[in-house]
Amino acid sequence: MNLLPFFSSSRGLVPVVQPSLRDSAGASQLTPDQLQRLKLALHPSCITNKRNPESQHPVLISIDNSLSMRGNAIDELNCALQNGFVPAMQREPLLARSLLVGLVGFSRYAKPAWEFLHPFAPPAEFRPATILAETNTPHCGRLAEVIPMLGQVTEAMRQTFEVPMRHAWYFDFTDGESMDLELHPKAQHASRVVARDCGIECFFFGVGPKADMPYLRSLEQPGKPAQLLSGVGGWQQFFCWLYQSIRVASQSMVGDEIELPNLGGDKPFRVRT
Repeated sequence: MNLLPFFSSSRGLVPVVQPSLRDSAGASQLTPDQLQRLKLALHPSCITNKRNPESQHPVLISIDNSLSMRGNAIDELNCALQNGFVPAMQREPLLARSLLVGLVGFSRYAKPAWEFLHPFAPPAEFRPATILAETNTPHCGRLAEVIPMLGQVTEAMRQTFEVPMRHAWYFDFTDGESMDLELHPKAQHASRVVARDCGIECFFFGVGPKADMPYLRSLEQPGKPAQLLSGVGGWQQFFCWLYQSIRVASQSMVGDEIELPNLGGDKPFRVRT
């Protein structure tokens, strides 16, 4: 049976017409499972267009699209993402050839705990649809599943594009308690052990007054304390900070440790690029 690759979006399962990855030099080294994961995770333009020899920087934004985000919270997120962050990225020549941005959220289905809202894409092709708040909050399960996926996809990118890969950056948001705390040990292992071994820099953000900050602090990596976004303009502040941070990283050497401003105003974040 011929199975078309799909990625999940806020509009449902959307077929993605993919060129043959087997035509890429490095793709011949991938297992069938790795190849399928790469197809699901990459926008077609990443493969149809000849990639350049510059190092690639994967950035994955893992947002809270649960029912509790309905109203002003999800509206502010959509506005800051679509009207602020995306246009800023697309105007920046430094990022056009080296940045790959992906977007995931909580799944609308029982399993898995997450789904792609937009596959990894260069800035010119990153056009996320309006995000809807319509899911539960299996935060532990999402983290335990997404971090290994990101590690595997980043390694598959490295083999396929045959260029240096910067440390992947993972930004995680939730506005309340996780509904699957029995999976907390797995989530903590993913953020502190799997992510470290795969070269993934994790940042955790609580959204609003009901965010479980002690829980998020239990997941944080050294040098990157969990932060709280609160009040009007929190999302705009984050995406402005993220854009500036990616610009700083793009001017560093692959693997360098850099310092980034801390949104909470304390010690700077220590981050690998």
